[in-house]
Amino acid sequence: MTADPGVREPGYHVRIREPDSVERVAVPFVTPFVIGREQGCDLLIADLQVSRRHAQLEIQPDGRVVLRDLNSANGTFIGAQRIRDGEWLPLPGSFRIGRTTITVERQP
Repeated sequence: MTADPGVREPGYHVRIREPDSVERVAVPFVTPFVIGREQGCDLLIADLQVSRRHAQLEIQPDGRVVLRDLNSANGTFIGAQRIRDGEWLPLPGSFRIGRTTITVERQP
C-alpha cells in the first residue's frame, strides 16, 4: 500500500470542518498528503488536539485511498474506530483527528 511520491491526483478533494469554523475545501491534493499543525504539512489544521504531523492520505494506483495515523497523540478515527496503521478509506469517506472532521471525495 504505497503510492508514488509527488503524484498529483486532481480527481480528489478534501472538505474540512474545524470546530467553531465554516467548512473549507482544499483541492486538488498530492499523494502523500500530510495533515497536521506543523508548517510544511500539506493541510494545516488549527486544532490543538491535532499533532504537528498527525495523519497522511495516500492514493493508490487503483484509486483507493489509504489513511495512516503518524503516531499522533490523540489518534485518527474512522467512525468510532481508532486506526492503528494504514486503513482503506471508503469514498466518499470521513475521518476525525482531534475535533476536526475531514471528508475525502472524488470530484465528479
